[in-house]
Amino acid sequence: MAQLEERGASILSIVDPDGPLDAALLLRQTGILVAGWTRNPVPHEVLTVMAATMFASVQTIAETLGDASPSTIVIETESRRLLATKFGIDELILVAPKAATEGFLRQVARRIVRKELQRASAEPRSRASIVVKG
Repeated sequence: MAQLEERGASILSIVDPDGPLDAALLLRQTGILVAGWTRNPVPHEVLTVMAATMFASVQTIAETLGDASPSTIVIETESRRLLATKFGIDELILVAPKAATEGFLRQVARRIVRKELQRASAEPRSRASIVVKG
């Protein structure tokens, strides 16, 4: 639980609650929420599973057409702009009104990913034990 809270704090320290973002979700590629923030109360389970499905669908489309699997996608609707980026085993999904530029979303994503990678590199790593039986 402490790790989840730490990762949540990592995102919350970057997200400006008075800024244009409507949602910032950090999830596993399986759709499991690691940390997140939404402007309004919404069922995170729906957002995370659908976001993971969306990302996987776009990756499959690109690969089927002969392209490499994208690490970042941007989707626009009539009223919103979504940016999804993959790093390591995690995906970051940012959602904002369409008035927020793609550049803004990419800048926020870079800041969150950088902070997450710094946090991960600072974590103590467990060492494998070697047992020799004679």
